[in-house]
Amino acid sequence: GSSWTSASSLNTARRYLQGWGLQTAALVCGGSPNGSTASALTEMYDGTSWSETGDLATARHFSGTSQNQGNNTSGWMANGNAGPTFYSNTEEWNFSTNTITAGAWSSGGNLNTARYSLQGFGATHDTAVAFTGRDTPIYNATEEYNGNSWTTVNAYPQSVNDAAGCGVLTAGLGLGGLYPPNISTFPTTGRLTAEYDGTNWTTGGPYTYDAWGAGMAGTQTAAIASGGHNYPMPPGNRNNSAEYDGSSWTAG
Repeated sequence: GSSWTSASSLNTARRYLQGWGLQTAALVCGGSPNGSTASALTEMYDGTSWSETGDLATARHFSGTSQNQGNNTSGWMANGNAGPTFYSNTEEWNFSTNTITAGAWSSGGNLNTARYSLQGFGATHDTAVAFTGRDTPIYNATEEYNGNSWTTVNAYPQSVNDAAGCGVLTAGLGLGGLYPPNISTFPTTGRLTAEYDGTNWTTGGPYTYDAWGAGMAGTQTAAIASGGHNYPMPPGNRNNSAEYDGSSWTAG
């Protein structure tokens, strides 16, 4: 109300952008990063920081907007140009807590054991577990992720690939898997259920079917597993499902 104070920078530097809103609920859109190329980016401000949200359908600058709008959840932008092309169209902006915006991947820490056909579970990216898998050998390695790096912890009860998994860091569930070098023992590896408490794996009730590569969802005490592949063939792929109550499986 009397002087300017430096605040957080926009995520994308640009000129000729437009916007509306209040000091604690502002929005900017469009503009140009170099004075000629138009941008479709939209950024919202909460009084502390800017975050990129949904883009304009038409990249442009020098547009007209609802400049007197008192929030950043609705408004409009009209006209404008991108180089020699001039636009007459209008776009409306609507935002709510239910709005889904595009996500983005960023680099994370490397696993200690490189492998594929592994399995995992966890509630968030910083409380995650990865286990089993294969490269040249078949692995029983279990690793925990803290948001930055992986730490090798106590091993899964058997070395397999294509296991199933669900649950959270302190209450995870692993199911079955295949040990390809000795496929004749598959029913033994395929029916194993293992429970993880954040430190140790313990054996739970055996699975109802002979299957590896099954899908699994839920919690350690209320899980469902379905599908998968069995040996010997036929039938090969399965359409069965079963439910786990924390101690035993029941056909679904």
